[in-house]
Amino acid sequence: MKPHWRRKYLDIPTRWVSRYNVKKNFCKFRNEAWDFTVHTFYNKWKESGHMDKIGRRPGTYRMVRIDPNLPWSPTNTTIVPSEKLLYRNLKVMWERSWPKSNRY
Repeated sequence: MKPHWRRKYLDIPTRWVSRYNVKKNFCKFRNEAWDFTVHTFYNKWKESGHMDKIGRRPGTYRMVRIDPNLPWSPTNTTIVPSEKLLYRNLKVMWERSWPKSNRY
């Protein structure tokens, strides 16, 4: 990797530093705790083996919290397929939108 005089983290690709900063700032905006460092964030994705498949579309993977009440950290997150989140969210929407008495 070619060193650059402005780069702070020479051992992590610039694209992953940007992803880290976007995720960290979004959590700050939502008032969620963030316990990742750039290196732990990068290593979490690297160990998952899905670094090239990150995204929101079908066939991609996302990072989610195991316990929503705890901060975003290496021990409280896991990498899951986007489809799994879609099915989970549809189930939650179904349960919230229809009263139990009106279901089949």
